[in-house]
Amino acid sequence: MIQFVTWVVFGVIVGSVAKWFYPVDDKHGMLATLGVGVVGSFVGGLASYVLAAGHSPYNPAGFVFAIVGAVATLAAWNWYSQQPPSL
Repeated sequence: MIQFVTWVVFGVIVGSVAKWFYPVDDKHGMLATLGVGVVGSFVGGLASYVLAAGHSPYNPAGFVFAIVGAVATLAAWNWYSQQPPSL
């Protein structure tokens, strides 16, 4: 249970910092921020693993990679949502 709470808190923090770096017109609120933070942590963790920069999200490299991953997730989501629907 404590790991779930830790993931939620970490996801909200990372998502909030990512939205500060990459402001978007977000009408979804805290749940979208949590989703961006968790997905960004996953993407950043993969990048950290590939670059062998650190494996724990609690060290500074893990936190930085999580934020970079969350910003990349926001950019990708913003790009995807701006595309016109295809036939």
